Amino acid sequence: MAVFLSFKPQATANVSRTLRANGKEVPIYKGAAHPIIKKRKPVDETSLFGHDGLSDRPQDFPESSPHDKTNFVSNKHAAQALIDLCSNDDQITLVCLGPLTNVALALKLEPEFAKMPKNMVIMGGNYYAIGNVDSNLTAEFNFFGDPEAAHVVLAEMECPITVVPWEAFFVEGKKHEAEVDFNAHLKLGTPLAGYFATVTSIGRDILGRNGRQFAYCDEIAVATAMDPENTVAKSQKLRVSVELNGTMTRGQVAKKRKTVFIKSTLHVAWLNSSLLTTFNTSTT
Repeated sequence: MAVFLSFKPQATANVSRTLRANGKEVPIYKGAAHPIIKKRKPVDETSLFGHDGLSDRPQDFPESSPHDKTNFVSNKHAAQALIDLCSNDDQITLVCLGPLTNVALALKLEPEFAKMPKNMVIMGGNYYAIGNVDSNLTAEFNFFGDPEAAHVVLAEMECPITVVPWEAFFVEGKKHEAEVDFNAHLKLGTPLAGYFATVTSIGRDILGRNGRQFAYCDEIAVATAMDPENTVAKSQKLRVSVELNGTMTRGQVAKKRKTVFIKSTLHVAWLNSSLLTTFNTSTT
């Protein structure tokens, strides 16, 4: 239906290029340029994703275009677009794959937004206090990107919320490596498979040198939104909040407040099979 972006200007270009790789046209809305409270320098992601976020290979299919950077709806902020879309359709599922700034802003612009989405699936947070941010080892990247926004969303949204935490992404262990090849969908020879092989090349190379595969993150949240019964193997219903003040724990999830579902285990083989089907039928 639409893509809503926050923070980095390069994100617009990357989403536009990815949509072209998949032969899709979807409205893109730009949102917040910074977290609600800007307390730190942005986390450096270049070591895993390159300077452009797509492994620094702009000449590969589909070649980067100057149009990609301006390919967004210029007359409406992402927060307002969220309100407008959800107020006209009560069957919308919000799938959140980054910091929650735009959703929090939508709540502050229109308190009734809390009831508008049918449900939400959030990729972010953690419950074992083992994170993936160098400057704060107990927090997950997306929640640490805007802890205040995550706190607001979990406390104030009234629709059902499913959180896919960082722990769900640890799926490339010995057991699952025996079940699936996490890179199989990148070897199919289709244009879409080739594109994703290109844009994940830096991260796959680094993890490969450490004996790990480039396993699933965003894919789990999207699959959970599309087909939770086949994706999720185990979940917990918890009351959670987000720590805002701890020197060592800012952005960490705490069991408190709003009730959400935490999806902690998934059916890896099924998800891998679904990705293979999707990438193999790419005709772009």
